[in-house]
Amino acid sequence: METLFDVHESAAAPVKAGSRWLVTIARPGKGETGTYSEDSLRESGPTAFPPKTKAFFGHDPKRDVRDMVGIYEDGAFWNEEKGELQAYLTPFPRYAGVLDEAKDAIEASIHSKAHKDSRGYVKELVYHRSNTIDLVAFAGLEGSGLKQQVESLFAAASADGEQVRKKENDMEIEQKVDALSSVIETLAAKFDTFVAESKIEVKGVADKAAVDEAVEALVAEALAGIADVEKSIDDADIPAVVKESLKESARKGEDITENLAGAVAIVAEAKKEFTAEPPKVLKRGKVIVVDESLDSEPKKNFRVGQWS
Repeated sequence: METLFDVHESAAAPVKAGSRWLVTIARPGKGETGTYSEDSLRESGPTAFPPKTKAFFGHDPKRDVRDMVGIYEDGAFWNEEKGELQAYLTPFPRYAGVLDEAKDAIEASIHSKAHKDSRGYVKELVYHRSNTIDLVAFAGLEGSGLKQQVESLFAAASADGEQVRKKENDMEIEQKVDALSSVIETLAAKFDTFVAESKIEVKGVADKAAVDEAVEALVAEALAGIADVEKSIDDADIPAVVKESLKESARKGEDITENLAGAVAIVAEAKKEFTAEPPKVLKRGKVIVVDESLDSEPKKNFRVGQWS
């Protein structure tokens, strides 16, 4: 089996073409990691860099998704007139302005698998899912400031992206806290999910401890609120079965204030009925039951009970 080599070569600066950038991927001749013939580039280049090939800032092996510049929607093609392997880069909106500002202060550089002979001639570029056509600073220009200029532009764009990610995480935290208060039964499961999704992992930032502390405080507050409600239910003079029903509603986040007051009122009224004064005995053996009617006719004002 023939050995696969990693090759990487720099080419000219991309050229703006509408909303896209025309990138020269490679030219025939001697490069940094091999010598390329026109036939090898024409025949294997489009296959090595198919549609949807990705572009990153630099050749960082970590391949951080936040460093992804854009996509080569149509893949590479051989420009017969220019005698070059080329492709059109469609940058992501957040980096379009960076490329406009950087202009010719950047160049393209391929990162690909290849077959080479013993003399270093590249027989063919080989497709691999990690093949990319990246953007890099000019090499070999110490002190020119071009590399620093591009890196500062990229840092500014990265800072803007970091602010967006922090805002999204803040909104997510707020949504998760609302869920904790309304579905207290699944508090533990939601807490684990919340912490996993709320970690802020961006360059130069490590906020895990702050997030964990905020989460613990919010959970403690939610649990304290539920405990206060349950205590008010336990202190109320109502049947145990009603207490359990009200607690169940409270754990679901429902407002039980009105129902609790109603239950207390019903129990109080019932006790009042059972403790009312007995009828007055006017004569031995007869019970006089006095009606509450205000009718002026005496016969309707009272009735005589039977002998007991």
